[in-house]
Amino acid sequence: MTVIISVGVAAGAGFGLIRRKPLAILAWGLIIALALGLVIAAYASFFANMISLTATQKTGVQLSAAQTSQMFGFMIMGEGGIFLAFIAFAFVRTIVTTAVWRAVVHPEQASWAYLRLGMSELFVFLINIAVGFLANLAVFPLMPLLFLVGALLAFQQYVAAAIVGVLALAALIAAVIYVELRFAMLGPMIVHDDKFHFFDAWRLSRGKVGNLFLIGLCLAGFAVVTEVLVIALTLGSGAAALYLAADGFEKLQGFFQQSPSLIASKLWPLAAFWALIAVPIAGALSAIMFAPWARAYRDLAAAPADGVSAA
Repeated sequence: MTVIISVGVAAGAGFGLIRRKPLAILAWGLIIALALGLVIAAYASFFANMISLTATQKTGVQLSAAQTSQMFGFMIMGEGGIFLAFIAFAFVRTIVTTAVWRAVVHPEQASWAYLRLGMSELFVFLINIAVGFLANLAVFPLMPLLFLVGALLAFQQYVAAAIVGVLALAALIAAVIYVELRFAMLGPMIVHDDKFHFFDAWRLSRGKVGNLFLIGLCLAGFAVVTEVLVIALTLGSGAAALYLAADGFEKLQGFFQQSPSLIASKLWPLAAFWALIAVPIAGALSAIMFAPWARAYRDLAAAPADGVSAA
């Protein structure tokens, strides 16, 4: 019997998860928010060292060789700290992602908000690293075409250069999307039985790319709307906080000339506001963006249901 993915049910799987498992959503959001705080702290430490170095250079004070070496050592440590913070954030993101998939394919494993640390998480983390590396290599097929575009531009064939460039970029994007959709079931399959299913994932998605693309299109549309709303909320809350802290927009220049500690003391309500809403937002977005792929896998593989029969 041919199994058909229910695009609507799959795309809305995350919302169903939010309704059924609100505490798990908050747990995922809290973990992501803490990991993001680690990245922000690493950046803050790096930029604090940069500001200190710039301020010292502007004073005209001559630093000794030892002081200069120490300062640049702190800068290098800061860059290393940022890299490690991003690796830690990626690993935490992997743990949350696998928890979302587990909530769909193994709803009975609800302890600890579906969070685990095992072979599934390690496999998915390594896959994410490999995908990031391969994504950087995806530009290489464009090199000959870039040479052709450059040659056309050199001979002032602007229309032809534009057509070739657009078609080449469109072909590359289409190829990347196709490959990603063919392997979209890989993560949920790994979480399902803790085994690596590279070729099985490719075979399972055969003939289903159209439905998987529609699911991705729904999620992309939701992501755009969400990003617009978050940007609007960020700008609105930031403008309001600055207006109140500086006692008017006309006094902003003087406000930012104060010491960093004083500025931070006046802007803490904004930080507290975002810390408060970041947790549910991060958890809900994780469910909405990742649960659909696990639901699609369940439809294809007839995985155990979580109260909603597979289509």
